[in-house]
Amino acid sequence: MKKVTVSVPNMNPGNAGQISEALNALSGVVAADAAVPEGRVFAYAGDKLSHQALLGALRGAGYQGTVEREEFFEDTNGANRAMTETEQEPPWRG
Repeated sequence: MKKVTVSVPNMNPGNAGQISEALNALSGVVAADAAVPEGRVFAYAGDKLSHQALLGALRGAGYQGTVEREEFFEDTNGANRAMTETEQEPPWRG
C-alpha cells in the first residue's frame, strides 16, 4: 500500500467532496481524503497505482494537482511501514 499526497490548488469546502470522489472512483484507490485548509488530498492505494492515473482522475473532474509525496507501507500487519510516528493511521484501520 501507499499514501500519495497531492496538492490541489483552489480546493475549498465546496469542491473538496468532488475531488475526493474523483480519486475514490479510481480503481486501486482504497480511500481518498481531502484536507481543505492545507489544499491537499491524501490517496491510499495499491503500490501499482501511478501518479499519472491519480492526476488524470483529477483532470477528468476538472482540477489540477501536483504529487508532493509518496509513502509505502504494508496494510496487513504494520511491518515495514513508512509512516511517521505523528501521522494518523489510515482511515480503514479505525
